[in-house]
Amino acid sequence: MSLPGRFRFAIIGSGPVGKLLIASVKQHPRIEYVQYEAETLSLRPSFGYGIGPQTFATVRILNPPIWKKILEQSFTSPYWMHFLHATDDNVKLPAVAVTEELGVYGRIGRQELMEMLDDFAPRDHEVKYGMRMKDVNRGENDRVKLSFEDGTEDVVDAVWTCDGMNSMGRKLIQGDAYESAEYSGIICFRAKVETGKVEAAVGEVLASKTHMFIGGSGYFVLIFPIFEAKYVNIVGFTRENEFKKRERAWKTQLSDMLAYFPGANRTLLKLLELIYKEQDCQCLDLMVMKKLGLFYNKELRMTSFGDAANGMPPHMGGSMSTGFIGVTTFLYQELNPRIESLSPQASNAEIAEIVMEASLEYEEKHRPLAQKLCDYSIEQGDIFTGGVIDIDEITRRPKSLWEAATLQR
Repeated sequence: MSLPGRFRFAIIGSGPVGKLLIASVKQHPRIEYVQYEAETLSLRPSFGYGIGPQTFATVRILNPPIWKKILEQSFTSPYWMHFLHATDDNVKLPAVAVTEELGVYGRIGRQELMEMLDDFAPRDHEVKYGMRMKDVNRGENDRVKLSFEDGTEDVVDAVWTCDGMNSMGRKLIQGDAYESAEYSGIICFRAKVETGKVEAAVGEVLASKTHMFIGGSGYFVLIFPIFEAKYVNIVGFTRENEFKKRERAWKTQLSDMLAYFPGANRTLLKLLELIYKEQDCQCLDLMVMKKLGLFYNKELRMTSFGDAANGMPPHMGGSMSTGFIGVTTFLYQELNPRIESLSPQASNAEIAEIVMEASLEYEEKHRPLAQKLCDYSIEQGDIFTGGVIDIDEITRRPKSLWEAATLQR
């Protein structure tokens, strides 16, 4: 319930980054938060994330209870990847381990991560679903007016936008300099499959560890367990020069899908057939923001996070973790210490000042790192789909990502 006179934040988006923000920002008697989400609960995707050592390290700094829970709930391993050749069973490729100093690599389902983060939100916090932001304008009395597609309006004092790569928030923040996300030239077929089905088709080893099939012409395939090993996440990435703007419900014939994976060996073909048979199978066009723009707009008091700020392809597992690093930079290093320094009777003008200072510092620190990781993720997609099997070349960029959290301390 909104209390008169308090400084109000609107958080736009309720994915993992939006949930991490509300769970980790320092509370203050003169500050309140309202969160809006365009989708509904029933539309939450339920596939998998990589939780690399950089993500564990970041969350441990920002919010130790969340770190402990993610570590408990994730499928963890000292190995990042067990590589297999996509076309030739006789080619043996090494597994790649995470260094002992950095820790472990984890995997988790998106839905289980979202539900777990919900448990750490403030007790009285509410997310308003089915609310798609349309516009933001500077209003009366030095405040900000939000407009939504259903005609609803709200008046707040600052906006945090974490509404994905096609973010309306980013468009408003960047104004005339805004450039929409571009098609990366890669699509993916993905589904989560019951572990028993995977074991029956290809064996227990493939169903219980993280594997990637590489060395094919124009494609690679990733498989790993999620949901406490009850399901296996399988994703086939492949080159597609033409941007066809497919909807998520798009479906093709099995033969047409398999044609994207020429020369795939029998094991890989079985995995691809498992994807195809699942009702929740999706084909997605992967997008990318090649040149990251501003993260903060002083006039609108808007700050962007996650894919709204630094969206990248998933080829290094860096998209969500880069968002988590950004939230940690913003909250742990900048905003939370400033909130703690406020008096309980701080004025709205004082709160607005520290939010501006924190946002400017966050952008200065985080944007160069995010741009580097975005560039690396694009390059990694070219490496994986280019048939490269040189493990040193394959691991160079991911290792830079694993160490990224240490650069922000």
